[in-house]
Amino acid sequence: GLLALRYAPAVARRAPWLPDAAAAGGIGVWTAAVLVAAGQHLTLSIPGVEKDFRVFATRAFDAAEVFRADGFYNLGYPLLLWLATPLAQGNPFLAARALAALSGALMLAATWWLARSLLGRGAALLALAALALSPFVVQYALYVGSDMPFAALCALTLALLPAARRAGGQEGTPNRLPIALCAAAGLAGGAAFLVRHPGVLLLPLGWAALAAGGQRVRGERAPAPPAGPGERLLGLLRSAAASLDPAARRRLAVFTLAFALAILPQVIVNLRDTGQPLYSLHAKNVWLAVYGDGDWGRWGEQQDDISFAAVALQDPGRLAASWWANVRAFFGTGAEDTGEFGRAIQLRLLGFPANWLAVAGMIGWLVRSVRRPAAGADGADRPFASFLVLFVLLYVAAIAVGLTLPRFFLPLAPVYAIAAAWACVWLIERSARERSRPLALAVMLAGALLWGGFASGVTYVVRPQPDAETPGQPAEALAAAQLVQATLRPGERLVIRAARGDEAGLALAKYSAIAHLVLPEPAGDDPESLRASGAQYLLWSAELGPPPGPGEALGGAGGNTPVGLDG
Repeated sequence: GLLALRYAPAVARRAPWLPDAAAAGGIGVWTAAVLVAAGQHLTLSIPGVEKDFRVFATRAFDAAEVFRADGFYNLGYPLLLWLATPLAQGNPFLAARALAALSGALMLAATWWLARSLLGRGAALLALAALALSPFVVQYALYVGSDMPFAALCALTLALLPAARRAGGQEGTPNRLPIALCAAAGLAGGAAFLVRHPGVLLLPLGWAALAAGGQRVRGERAPAPPAGPGERLLGLLRSAAASLDPAARRRLAVFTLAFALAILPQVIVNLRDTGQPLYSLHAKNVWLAVYGDGDWGRWGEQQDDISFAAVALQDPGRLAASWWANVRAFFGTGAEDTGEFGRAIQLRLLGFPANWLAVAGMIGWLVRSVRRPAAGADGADRPFASFLVLFVLLYVAAIAVGLTLPRFFLPLAPVYAIAAAWACVWLIERSARERSRPLALAVMLAGALLWGGFASGVTYVVRPQPDAETPGQPAEALAAAQLVQATLRPGERLVIRAARGDEAGLALAKYSAIAHLVLPEPAGDDPESLRASGAQYLLWSAELGPPPGPGEALGGAGGNTPVGLDG
């Protein structure tokens, strides 16, 4: 550490590529560590954290199920599972574990790339450390579900947009480069929408970011907008388009067409099945948040196809109050929350002290974008930093309409990590003449202070469930899965008999790391039927009584007993 501090300036001059190599190596090590930790994630975590995976897994085996309209889940994540499951022994759970880890690596890489383009190599390494060692990020790199793939695609879109703006604004840049970058950004944004509906927010954000990169046409005066409200809006849009140079218009057109191309499969499926291009039933989630107090036990009180207009008109004041309460819950309720513990979801995105540096950085971006929008000595692309703030505000405002579960805000973690790095750079530049040595110290301090975050995130996911209200792997199902992995030899299979109503036991047979080893249940529990199934073992729930003979019981795993079936 002391040697790194002593020689940091010389290394920065002679080997400027070294921080990039460290970032690439760090992402590789992080991904390997997550994949190793994922080996301990054997069954669905309950309650609620991985509840949606059952829906995705049932669609992973049939293309007809993938390409059908679903008002709650777009087809993007089921499509990813459908493509990846054959590579994971036909087990959607194993495929989802790998997708989560690789998506986490993509999010880290996109965040580093974006931070490097805005702040430079050293600060990008600091942003990467803050994100990679966040317990919140590590958790969702292990959980199966659409959270991490969606966040990774959002981060990739944000990383591509400033590159497209810069390439389009540089003289001598080949025309194909900005077009290709705009197309890539549009495809990434559309893919994010394919995974989750809030991905549509990347479309107006991309328009704003790419339009801001275009030079205004000189000597051209836009006509005054017409008097009518609709005509006035169209007039303003025409005026805005006329103020852009042809290259900026091309970039906007390419980005929009690429976004439309990416979401086209969803639009076609929706039109075929429902007649609505953007079919969605998420208004029911809004109803549950506003009128059902977020109680899933009241889900059946309202029909699925209720419209957002009906939800809003039922009690506009209550909707507005719910939205404002959710906005406060993200930024911090403070003393306004009379409970023992207030809420501040934004502080959970990163570990301490990176979370508070991120808040300071976000405020700094907002102030600078208003007071001094031009890029300055700190090297940050202030105009695009203001679009990152805009993305956070847009995203929070949209999500706050419905349920505000912390995992819904995972796409904001990369922005907060970059904001934390910017705040650190801002402090360094005002307290030191030379930047490389303090930056090296900041990276080492971040690693030391945040190091425990990785282990905390892993433990939270792979631990046995502490109690009925705390997420974790059901202890008996986890023990059974571990015993099966230790007992079965290559090529051997088993049958699982779980008690009716035992959700954890039933999930073990369909949505677990051993699901590919489980054969369909035979018609009966007699020895002849069990042997005819082709299984070598039976995992028997104690709630069903004593296991059927004449097989040999091989010990117990909680409430489950593995029984060897005589050949």
